[in-house]
Amino acid sequence: MFRANSRRGFTLIELLVVIAIIAVLIALLLPAVQQAREAARRSQCKNNLKQLGLALHNYHDNAKLFPKVCYAVVDNISPNSPTSPTTSYHWEGRSAQTLLLPYMDQGPLYKSINQRAWWDSTLATNGVSNRTVRRTQLAALICPSDSQFGSADRGNCSYWISTGPNRGWDANGNSNVGFAHINFSTSTADIRDGTSNTIAFAEGLIGDNNNGLYNISDLVRNQPLPTGAPVTFWTEAQLIAYGTQCQGGTGNQHSHSGRDWASPMMWSTAFNTLAPPNWRYPNCYSCSGCGWGDGLGVFPSRSQHSGGTHHAMADGAVKFITNNVNTPLYQALGSKASKDVANLPN
Repeated sequence: MFRANSRRGFTLIELLVVIAIIAVLIALLLPAVQQAREAARRSQCKNNLKQLGLALHNYHDNAKLFPKVCYAVVDNISPNSPTSPTTSYHWEGRSAQTLLLPYMDQGPLYKSINQRAWWDSTLATNGVSNRTVRRTQLAALICPSDSQFGSADRGNCSYWISTGPNRGWDANGNSNVGFAHINFSTSTADIRDGTSNTIAFAEGLIGDNNNGLYNISDLVRNQPLPTGAPVTFWTEAQLIAYGTQCQGGTGNQHSHSGRDWASPMMWSTAFNTLAPPNWRYPNCYSCSGCGWGDGLGVFPSRSQHSGGTHHAMADGAVKFITNNVNTPLYQALGSKASKDVANLPN
């Protein structure tokens, strides 16, 4: 006699239960994996800012000054500029990040820049085209959490220098209240509020290169500044009024923020501290025909991190400042010598 085989396979119901359990475990595991990856990206992002702070101080040791926002060029080469060799151009100049290249192990790249031509020149003098140079991607200037610009222009920049609580691209001497300025240099002696209390760099978002669709990283144009708004230290009411106004102008915007580490303009390599990090309103400025950030407005720090953005202080320390930071406190941290020292809570 043969004994019946008592073994049997899974029933359909049992198989579905096992699949359901596995799906639940995966659903529970994926957020943890994503959080771990973002934690690693944030750590790398913070480390990049620390290295940038170190480069700042090495530059200061050599030049006895910190870099300005912009270094104008005397341009008699670029086809987009007049031929007069005595004319200086700010928006075509060099960024602070460009000046820091030799202190970021990028000496050969810095030496390859054609110093006689503007930052976007396609004219290769002595075999050098600045358009080619500026498209060099530098991992040290890109936050791993940030996106990448959707074109061949890949010399992106996630870390922007601070002009403080002023209107950004402002030549007015009274606007020289932050760590950097487009016309004036700063030394450690000028930072009377203390280097540990003054913001030097912070994160900024890289744009999506899609002018047809508004994104929070975009720059809204042609929005006149609030009547009576001062050169520096706007009130919360003035910021809200301007932000609300700017929300209505999102049909006229540009989407190339952070595209070029070589560009000296606001919203590309510089920001201001009028508004807190990840401001709920658009980046916005008054210029109607400008294609970049060479105008007066609000250019806040932004990031892909949840809750705030990383900031490098003038002493090289890196702090994570939250979106809900008190606005006067944040503006105080952006100023360098206003006797408004404001320490962040531990």
